[in-house]
Amino acid sequence: MEIEYIKNIKSQLQNEIFYFEQIINNFTYHILSTNKIINEHYKNFDVNMFKLIIQKNKDTIEKLNNELKKLCKHNIIFDQIDLDYGEKQQEICYCEYCELNF
Repeated sequence: MEIEYIKNIKSQLQNEIFYFEQIINNFTYHILSTNKIINEHYKNFDVNMFKLIIQKNKDTIEKLNNELKKLCKHNIIFDQIDLDYGEKQQEICYCEYCELNF
């Protein structure tokens, strides 16, 4: 598989994970704030189904990362990012081409 293609698939899976985590968080907030499910929207909600999808996506992302490690001729970049609004910095190491962190 081509590196850009893999990166795009990873991005889509990460977005889906974020979306499903938000759904679970909204459901949990609703339950905690009302102590019961009264909203028709949550009547048949299955948290475990979303958790399984999230885990499946994470497993697929890990496989894609392993494929990127094999395919890419890495050009490692060392950089620093600001944390806490510029008060602290953290050094990061990533590939310029496949964007994997090392």
